[in-house]
Amino acid sequence: PDQITYNMPKNLPQISLISLLDAFNFTWCNYSVPEEWGKAIIIPILKPGKSKEDPSNYRPISLTNTICKTFEKI
Repeated sequence: PDQITYNMPKNLPQISLISLLDAFNFTWCNYSVPEEWGKAIIIPILKPGKSKEDPSNYRPISLTNTICKTFEKI
């Protein structure tokens, strides 16, 4: 949803990484996760060999915020 790929933070300059760390520390210390981090794009993936007509034959895949995933790993 944020259109940030995993390679983007790896290529940030040092000053931007420090700003990102400050944002992570603020989030951690204040127990306040930005609302945007909770949003996801849900994509239905058809299960192999199943009919397209039955909605229960789809597996929902959730694409969540890359920065939030990074924060969760920390």
